[in-house]
Amino acid sequence: PIAILYGTRWCKACKAARQYLASNLIPFTAKDIEKDPSAARELQQKASRFGISTDRVPMLDVRGRLLVGYDETRLDGFLADW
Repeated sequence: PIAILYGTRWCKACKAARQYLASNLIPFTAKDIEKDPSAARELQQKASRFGISTDRVPMLDVRGRLLVGYDETRLDGFLADW
């Protein structure tokens, strides 16, 4: 996949990010960090390499770059090369 979306079921911004990726046909994997402990550990390891806190969702890994929160303009920039 081009992107990995780390989020939760209850998060409205996570839902918006999922819808954005799906509607733009961006290959992605969604991982629920509350239901999947291995996904939470994976995110923690990635975030710690960048000095980023994991206290917010969604977090998107786009080709190894982490985007905190859902910001369509910033996400477009991350995906520009796709």
